[in-house]
Amino acid sequence: VESGKLLWYARLDLPDRVDDKVPVLRAPPTGVPHRAVVDGQTAVFNAANGLHAVGLVSGKRLWTRPYEYLSLPLAHHSGTTTAEPRDTAMAARDGLLAATPEPGRLALLRMADGVSVWERDLHGEDLAHVWLTDKVVVTADTWLQRVHLFDRTDATLVKQIRFSQPDIENPLLVQQVHTTGIICGPDCDKRSDGILAVDSTTGEIGRA
Repeated sequence: VESGKLLWYARLDLPDRVDDKVPVLRAPPTGVPHRAVVDGQTAVFNAANGLHAVGLVSGKRLWTRPYEYLSLPLAHHSGTTTAEPRDTAMAARDGLLAATPEPGRLALLRMADGVSVWERDLHGEDLAHVWLTDKVVVTADTWLQRVHLFDRTDATLVKQIRFSQPDIENPLLVQQVHTTGIICGPDCDKRSDGILAVDSTTGEIGRA
């Protein structure tokens, strides 16, 4: 960061990929910058083909978890295969990674080797955002309205919370605020706009 000198370069391909025969996977453009999550000296990058853990000091790829939907028919466009980006649907903390490597399932993985601690079927629930606290995995849908708290130890559902956006048709959704022990989000109806504050461990609710 001081000089801009190249320290290392890591190519995010699957280990068994044969370059000349396997189509290139590219996430469709969204206008949103791609993001990674970091815990300690390990970063996990969301590529179109899966999750890739890279050591920040050496650039060594530590493990790869291919997305399960790679075995399903994917949309082809201009000679490339597209897959939905899941950048916001992962979070890292305390040596753990919460992510969605399989469609419709939330997984808690070990950052060190990518091994699953647990996986949970979401039963069709939309999941687009993930956060980790010291006690729970927090998930939210695309519109940041339906929030679920899952116990970090065994994936038990602790609480389901409902926020209410002023207008889900507006692409500029009201963002949630995640701070120490509290989640804040919109609580809007036809009469007034408000803020809902939720204990991020228990789901206990208060309004303002």
